Amino acid sequence: MKNTFYKLSHWGMALLLCSGFCLSACSDDDDIVSVDLRYEEVGQNTVNDAYTIDAKGTKTIQLRIKSDHPWKVYGTQDWFTVSPSEGEPGEANIVTITCQENTKLDDRMDEINIQSDYWIGKTFKICQKGIAYLKAEAAETGLNGQKDAGTAVFHIESNQPWSVQITEGEQWLQVTKNTTGGKEYENTTTPVTLSYKTNKGEERTGKITIYDRKKDEETKVHVMLTQNGIVMQPQVPEIGYFKQVDPKAHTLKVQVCSNDKWYITKGNEKDIWYQFVGETHFEGDAEVTIALDENKGDAIRNADILIKNEFEGDAEEITKSFRIRQAFEPKEQIVLMNAGGIGSWENEGVTAGDNETFFDANQCIKKAGFKPGTFKLHIKSMKSAKSHPYMALTYMYASQHPSGKLHEMSIEYNSGANTYWCFNTPWGFARPQVNAWFTKKYGKLDHTQEHTLELRLTKYDKYVKTIWVYDGNLAHSHIADGNNTHKSEINGISQSTEYVQPYKSTMTVRIGCSAGGGATFDWFSYTPNVDWDE
Repeated sequence: MKNTFYKLSHWGMALLLCSGFCLSACSDDDDIVSVDLRYEEVGQNTVNDAYTIDAKGTKTIQLRIKSDHPWKVYGTQDWFTVSPSEGEPGEANIVTITCQENTKLDDRMDEINIQSDYWIGKTFKICQKGIAYLKAEAAETGLNGQKDAGTAVFHIESNQPWSVQITEGEQWLQVTKNTTGGKEYENTTTPVTLSYKTNKGEERTGKITIYDRKKDEETKVHVMLTQNGIVMQPQVPEIGYFKQVDPKAHTLKVQVCSNDKWYITKGNEKDIWYQFVGETHFEGDAEVTIALDENKGDAIRNADILIKNEFEGDAEEITKSFRIRQAFEPKEQIVLMNAGGIGSWENEGVTAGDNETFFDANQCIKKAGFKPGTFKLHIKSMKSAKSHPYMALTYMYASQHPSGKLHEMSIEYNSGANTYWCFNTPWGFARPQVNAWFTKKYGKLDHTQEHTLELRLTKYDKYVKTIWVYDGNLAHSHIADGNNTHKSEINGISQSTEYVQPYKSTMTVRIGCSAGGGATFDWFSYTPNVDWDE
């Protein structure tokens, strides 16, 4: 009994295949034959799963094939040729597949096999397009209709039967001439006439769909007809509303494009924190002026402004709207470092004082549930130059990182060679470079003075951007979007880690002292960012 082991590959890749049957049937007396079949499209180093050829057959498929056994390439149809269609073991051969011109309307398909011995190494599909076509110039340009009732005409070019259907706007739009047309294998150009009713409302658009003889969804053609009507369109930013990030009093100007008489009004008359300035009734294009009062509250304010037409007679009433959102001034939340202030924090060895608390080496407090914002820690005193106080933010959703590690950002004073630590994990951050730059610009650390550590977390696209600040002086920045090509806008130093932190993440704050003689803290503060929920 002879068993055959097949080794097939694209050029440069070898794979040894053997069926379970062959393995179970083998004996010491069996002759083992291996087949080394290699194939690729010329210039591509692979063979696609499918190829599409034009109706005239101007494109050919060229394959390079080599095997240590006789091989063949074949399909089941006779509208293409394979040359050579088979070969002997040894040198690589160039096989060319050429399609004859397809004079039929329909596409035609077949499957082609690459085989050596009894092993089919690759099967791929070949599709040659038919000569059927269906087009309308109006599909590119569209059609326009006047406000009053009227007609519109467009032309269909085809060599096959077709049909036309109104698929959007059938209440006011219809085909009045030539809902069908075309003949097989005959090039025809046919006018199609549409009629539409008077438009008493805003500008509207109808859709005309042209189907081929098979009503194939893949080949259908759309023609759009836009009928003139009332236009009242506020020019709104891309985000979909007017975003006022400054909570202070502000004047907002909004452009409205219109071809009719219109006026503005409040969506909610109870919104007394803004007023319209000047005119509220207009005709045609105009600018609306709105005065916003200062937002002294603790939440974003939202208001919907309505635009309505001054309809007369049998005209339709039309209402458009746009939204204004105004930020507030976030309040700094101060935590005193005493029993009352840190009593709810998780405590690791710290004894709270009356007005301040001493943190010895390896002592810390932790609290979860913080969102991006500004974090500050005030150091009242450091016991010695070897003290190592820190404030760290741990990103809780660590499972999203490929390594499964926790991400942590921290700002620290280190007793080692690099006093100013702008740090994050996983490892790889440019701590020495930041320290050297900051020390040269602001001088060495005086551990006998009070100091403030600060981390500012802002939004960069959908991710967190972190800024490290020592005593009000900017030290470094980092964007956690997985792209390690960013450079800090503060010092020009490249970031060298690729971890990702979504802006909507929640963090745990950890405050403590990791080495040295300890340090005393008297307050911590957190100021949340304004969350626009975008």
